[in-house]
Amino acid sequence: MPIVALAFHEHIAMEKLDRYFESARTSGGETRPINCAKCSLGFAVVLVNREDKNNPTHIEQLLKLIEEDCIAGLHKDEYVLTVALPS
Repeated sequence: MPIVALAFHEHIAMEKLDRYFESARTSGGETRPINCAKCSLGFAVVLVNREDKNNPTHIEQLLKLIEEDCIAGLHKDEYVLTVALPS
């Protein structure tokens, strides 16, 4: 399954973004800030393809993952969203 979006905890975002863009062979990506609705912690979202018409859905799904994982403001460092390739 290809990665379509990523969300990084703000404290490690720059390190992760540098690593991602060093190894990625993608172009036309886009980044956006989002915040956990429960604790307001900020995340940097990387949308792999800025032309993907499903990007708003990808952001909603990442927000849902982040909010469901929130335990009194504690989160994983990284959330990765993938989609199944059509057969």
